[in-house]
Amino acid sequence: MGRLAARVNEEAEERATAAQARHAEQVSQHQQATAALKIEAQSTRQQLEHTQRTLAEEKTARGTTSEALNHKTLECTQLAQQVLDLQERLAAEERHRQSLEALMARSNSPTLGHPKFPQAGQADYDDSSVMAMRAAASLRR
Repeated sequence: MGRLAARVNEEAEERATAAQARHAEQVSQHQQATAALKIEAQSTRQQLEHTQRTLAEEKTARGTTSEALNHKTLECTQLAQQVLDLQERLAAEERHRQSLEALMARSNSPTLGHPKFPQAGQADYDDSSVMAMRAAASLRR
């Protein structure tokens, strides 16, 4: 029995030693995996921080661009309104000019026939003999 007990004891020690060796190998693998995961986590953390900084910069740039766009939009709106106002003014000036021309063309106009205000479509002078006589008469005076 002594031998049997010694042999069982030897086998148990061999198994325990093998189990300890496997356990040590597993612990080593787990430590290596943990170290690799820590490196990966650190890298991911750095990427996240970089991404957050980039996002903050982009938000700032977007705000600046948005302000510039709003300013340019307002400027374009103001310029478009100025163009419309000038077009309205031009049309009013043209209507006023036409009304003055119509006034000048009326037969009861005080300027009708006056030499300083020639009528549209008429020459400033007349070749007729009547005009020649009038001119001669005005020179005699």
